[in-house]
Amino acid sequence: MSKDLSDIHARLFNHRPFVQGEVRHFVREFEDQRGDREVERVFRVLERVTELRDEHVDQVQVAAQAALPGLQAKLARTRTLYQHILDPNRTLEIAKASENSKHIRAREWQEFEQDLDLQRKRVTEAYQAQAIDLQRQYADLEDQFPA
Repeated sequence: MSKDLSDIHARLFNHRPFVQGEVRHFVREFEDQRGDREVERVFRVLERVTELRDEHVDQVQVAAQAALPGLQAKLARTRTLYQHILDPNRTLEIAKASENSKHIRAREWQEFEQDLDLQRKRVTEAYQAQAIDLQRQYADLEDQFPA
């Protein structure tokens, strides 16, 4: 009797076999659906690849043959410029030229500042001369027409 009671108790309260069966059923359905979707995706990719191979490969080859010679020439020019820049002797020449141009720019800047100072002095002198002339004119006018 206790064995019957434990069997009844196990059947009533032990849901593990039922849950495991439901999980297996769900997993089987999910894998079937996923497998179908994966197969559909593979076929779509295969169709796209076939389409590209049949239609666009020739176009890409023609475009590449037209563009590659120009690209190769540009790459060759770039490579020579790159090697020219990386040449240690050339690097020293560039540094010397940069230093020389720096000195030239500094000298030109000094000359520019000196020229500005000279022009400022001339303008100031001209202003002062005009001011003195105006003072003389007003003084002469006051002498001619006393108040």
